[in-house]
Amino acid sequence: MESVLSQLLLIFAIAVVIVLTSRRVGVSPVVGYILTGMLIGPSVLGWVDSRHDVELLSEFGIVLLLFTIGLEFSVETMMAMRRLVFGVGSFQVLATVLAVSGLAWLLGVDAATAVTIGFVASLSSTAIVLKLLMERGEVESPYGRLAVGVLLFQDLAVVPMMIALPLLGGETADLGQTVALAVGKGVAAVVLVFLAGRYLLSPLLTHVARSRSSELFIITVMVVCFGTAWLTNTLGLSMALGAFLAGMMVAETQFHHQVHADIAPFRDLFLSLFFISVGMLVDLPALGQWWWVVIVVVMALGLLKAVVVGAGGRLAGGRWETGLLAGIALGQIGEFSLVLILEAQNHELLPDPLGQWLLGATVLSMAMTPPIIAMAPKWIDRMPWFRITGRMLRDETLAELARDARTYEGHVLICGYGVLGQTLARVLRKDYIPYVILELNTDTVKQARMAGEPIYYGDASHRDILKAARVFSARAMVVAVPDLAAAERTVAVARNLNPTMELVVRTKYVRSVQRLKDAGANIVVPEEFEATLEIARRLLLRMGIDRVRIARHVRQIRERGYSDFLGIIGAEAWGDSTMTIGEDPGEQIEPVTLGGDDFAVGKNLAELALRSKLPVSIERILRDQAEIPMPGGGQRLQAGDVVVLFGPVADVVKAIVYLRKGIDPV
Repeated sequence: MESVLSQLLLIFAIAVVIVLTSRRVGVSPVVGYILTGMLIGPSVLGWVDSRHDVELLSEFGIVLLLFTIGLEFSVETMMAMRRLVFGVGSFQVLATVLAVSGLAWLLGVDAATAVTIGFVASLSSTAIVLKLLMERGEVESPYGRLAVGVLLFQDLAVVPMMIALPLLGGETADLGQTVALAVGKGVAAVVLVFLAGRYLLSPLLTHVARSRSSELFIITVMVVCFGTAWLTNTLGLSMALGAFLAGMMVAETQFHHQVHADIAPFRDLFLSLFFISVGMLVDLPALGQWWWVVIVVVMALGLLKAVVVGAGGRLAGGRWETGLLAGIALGQIGEFSLVLILEAQNHELLPDPLGQWLLGATVLSMAMTPPIIAMAPKWIDRMPWFRITGRMLRDETLAELARDARTYEGHVLICGYGVLGQTLARVLRKDYIPYVILELNTDTVKQARMAGEPIYYGDASHRDILKAARVFSARAMVVAVPDLAAAERTVAVARNLNPTMELVVRTKYVRSVQRLKDAGANIVVPEEFEATLEIARRLLLRMGIDRVRIARHVRQIRERGYSDFLGIIGAEAWGDSTMTIGEDPGEQIEPVTLGGDDFAVGKNLAELALRSKLPVSIERILRDQAEIPMPGGGQRLQAGDVVVLFGPVADVVKAIVYLRKGIDPV
């Protein structure tokens, strides 16, 4: 026991150093854990001799990983993205499995091992790809949505793959009978688990939650997770299936968010041991002899996935460029492939050196993913085919724009025809403001044209397209595309062509604001910031806070910009560390409640002549829960009125003294 504890201490201590270093150089923590295992494993330093114990603990990570996937399985999400998930996703997995297993079989590998290699090669890294897409702000971009849809199907495909491995291992003479029995057991397990989940699990978790004991709640969840995994294993099915079903059961209860938060630390801890144990299996001397095979495997698989996903995306009605970008992002071998490799080795399906080649290819492809995703758009742009087709489409757009937009002057250019673009077009149309729309979705362009919109197919980041749309004579331009990198390129090109127009950009995250402003945007509106302000405004209204005070809060936050949210401006930047909202050294809004003895009560605004005495205006009057906006000179003030003043701080103070005491400020 002492030996195991000391070796676990050694493992985690080295992992901290290596993973911290890998994160600093932009390498995924998964790769860092695998490198840790390679370093302390038998092929390098040989510091760990309790590999069996480490592998045993790592199995907990696999069970918890499949459990959290079940937690995140949403039927609504799947149906909303069904064309991408079940259409392109199933096409990618099946096509990759068939292509890779067929090639392996032609090279002399037996059929069962060839199919196993196909399983391993078909999966990508959900953790790495999603993290990179989120960091780049491209989750909602066309290629990002396609990549996420394919990843969702891959995650689902892991379960049947895990079930199939024992069958491929030839542990039974009658394969047909075994498959039928496995299917029967699987159906029985699913029915049993869901009946238990519907009628037993929710009441059980509710009862445990009432005890207000967090540790008891976590233990109960662990019993459900591992108990279901044990049940399916007893029925001759994989523990992965049981864990996945358990997650789906919990997902149908009201506790699934809390369960996910409670389980995540345990999952990450045991998963780190899993990746370390994988690294310990890597035989570096053997890989050194076959390094060229690993590189060929990585390059060939990346190319295959790019073509397959590109074709699948095209069949689903998308563009080749979008599909290729998604396929390049999914070109690596993923963390679930490591699970399949270990399980396959347990069933003697991946003899060396095949197993070592796949392990090496997995590690190398994961490490190469960040720079590959960063460079992929440039690669696509330089491909001759896309240059030709892109030029043809641009030429068509240029000809149409040259014909239609030549009379435009002082118009608004809208880039992107999503919800924001459509709403903006409707508003501009009502006020008879001319506008031109650029959109990259051909179906959207076709439908919008049928509705009479001045919309054209074109990439707004291309200089010639913007010139044809007469951006140099535009009064304003709105960039409403979900792809952050594309928005940044568009802003830079547009600002170069028209240095004086208003350039407004929508972005998803506050952290992208400065990046887009540096590119040339006048106004950048981050969705998360605006949503935060609206939530705060509505909450304060519900809590009975005065509308004027709420408006002042919102205005002050807007004036400060987004620096508070980015954490880059401290109290010293504002001078007085005790400064609060409303104590602005510039102009401010100030509500004043009039008492019965105040000088202004009973007088109308013309008599008071406040505007002629001070640069202060009365914005509105609040009376008996009603609002009088922009009151006229004949409006007479009453006791209890809330007079909303606006102007410089010092003058507002003088105005308050005048309204209360009648002291003339002039």
